[in-house]
Amino acid sequence: MPGIKPAGPDQDAVRWLLKPLELEKRLGYQNTAVAGGMQRWLPQVRDKLVAQAGLDLAVAERLLAGLEAYPEAQPAQREALVAEVWSRLAGPQPEPRQAAPAALPPVGPLSPPALQKNLGAGIGAPGHSAAGGLQWQDPVQYVKGVGPQRARLLKNLGVETAADLLRHYPRDWQDRRNLARIAALRHGEPALVSGRVKARSTFTVRRGLRITKVVLDDGTGQIAATWFNQPYLKDRFQDGQRVLAFGKVEFHRTWQILNPEYEILEDEAEDSIHTGRIVPIYPLTERLSQRVVRGLVHSLVSQVPDDWPDPLPAALAAERDFLPAAQALRAIHFPADQASLDRARARLVFEELFLQQIAVVRLKRRYQHQHSRPLQVNGPLAESFRRRLPFTLTAAQSRT
Repeated sequence: MPGIKPAGPDQDAVRWLLKPLELEKRLGYQNTAVAGGMQRWLPQVRDKLVAQAGLDLAVAERLLAGLEAYPEAQPAQREALVAEVWSRLAGPQPEPRQAAPAALPPVGPLSPPALQKNLGAGIGAPGHSAAGGLQWQDPVQYVKGVGPQRARLLKNLGVETAADLLRHYPRDWQDRRNLARIAALRHGEPALVSGRVKARSTFTVRRGLRITKVVLDDGTGQIAATWFNQPYLKDRFQDGQRVLAFGKVEFHRTWQILNPEYEILEDEAEDSIHTGRIVPIYPLTERLSQRVVRGLVHSLVSQVPDDWPDPLPAALAAERDFLPAAQALRAIHFPADQASLDRARARLVFEELFLQQIAVVRLKRRYQHQHSRPLQVNGPLAESFRRRLPFTLTAAQSRT
């Protein structure tokens, strides 16, 4: 196909920009990979193929030809449309690339450039290193699961790089380790329940208020997980699914758990990051949920290597019995228990103050070695100034 090379920077850029098509495949071609659907994404990606991948406009339009029918097509037809796009690239459809283990350095005023490591091969943006790896100081949008839209939202939280996301510490933690039996629930108290979906419904109470209920059964009783003005949640659950839900419990003729945090467990033995453990609660901004931020951070934290560079002197860390740097970073986000959380907080608070004080000392020493050039105030101009003063200068004022 003219304008697209079999290999090289152009093809890399094109494949990066077409990432939403890979996500569509994983989601079953439901037109949900991008906000607003393909109808909104197409004009944007067409412009980016020209501006960022260097394609001619006609080439970009031929590459995307047929996708304008995607929103109205059936899933099987959508699959064929996507396959046609990949076939025009004169190569097989790429498999989703897996991130390699991370090696981000600690962030702080003393972090040297020598500590910069690759976050993972294959997840970098076009134009980055030859290996395609994402550096710790690179924009957060290139972290797996973020993308341009979420990157703009994360910027409101001061998160602009991959390292910033790792250092986006929780503001609180909730202990969600103990499952409560529905038969033993108490009105007005938060609880973590687990049950299978028995029924789903969405109905309008009054104008501007729609209620979605998903009934869960744990064998001892039933409870309705209830959300307000989120009708799309009804289709997110399927009968028979096992669901973990955490929230405030109330009894009004039947048990209800209001606006719960939830997780659908497709694998009975899977390790949940949102429930069944001490769960981090992060500072948020509009259109970013706890669930999204928690998932992004968990993906990043899981890549922190054991030999993470430690900014604290070994003797000092040993004297205060601090957790190793890697363990502290993992535990501050996803602690195994309260003791590890307390130790992680103690270490990271000390580390932050330590680095700040070292930076202050360095600045002080730098200023101490800088000498101001003396200003000569002798001569006719200075003497004329003195004569015009309505008072006589003291000896100290004259010296100054």
